[in-house]
Amino acid sequence: MVLAGVYVMFVMLKKELKLESQQKNFILSITHELKSPLASIKLYLQTLLSKPVPIEKQKQFFDHSLYDVERLERLVENVLEAARMERGEFHYNMQPLVVFNILNPCIQKIKSYAEDEEIDIKVALDEKVEIMGDPHALLSVFNNLIEKACTNKNCVIF
Repeated sequence: MVLAGVYVMFVMLKKELKLESQQKNFILSITHELKSPLASIKLYLQTLLSKPVPIEKQKQFFDHSLYDVERLERLVENVLEAARMERGEFHYNMQPLVVFNILNPCIQKIKSYAEDEEIDIKVALDEKVEIMGDPHALLSVFNNLIEKACTNKNCVIF
């Protein structure tokens, strides 16, 4: 009986340590994802405050800063959504969707940023492909995938 109790305690301790490790990794990932756009916004604002910047460059700085703010908003929404899922409060709203209608706005939003950063985006989308899915969840997935793909400076979307 004592051995069984020790074994159960060992298994529970192992699970607890694994959960703690996952939580630390999650916090490190979130911290990194938050710091990157914040550092970018800070740099643009410091540049605008420190010296005269041509109007076209100012617009570019504001566009990039706005893009970074939107990235932060999506990240916070993703974290809140994950918390709702954890509590069992999130339910997918499955419906027929045209993939192009979800994906195209994501691409258009990142295109000006990508052009400024000399990232080549090529798009080959069939405008008639339909799937069953949750529009909000797919929008989040597409935004994340496109942002990650564009960090490679060459993005092709099929």
